[in-house]
Amino acid sequence: MNLDSFVNWREAVLSPTATLREAIANLNSTTLQVVLVADDQGSLLGTLTDGDVRRSLLRSDDLDRPVV
Repeated sequence: MNLDSFVNWREAVLSPTATLREAIANLNSTTLQVVLVADDQGSLLGTLTDGDVRRSLLRSDDLDRPVV
């Protein structure tokens, strides 16, 4: 991964009310391979990776539940 991959990191930021479905779409559309979950003030609350999504699917989690 080169520096150009990090230029649009803000595209990987979602709010804590975003759904797992939205997070999957975000992972698919960005080059970072991670979703950054931040509050309205921009404080990082956590991250969501491809592995987190796989584990969630294996648990049969609802895709329309919030990521946090």
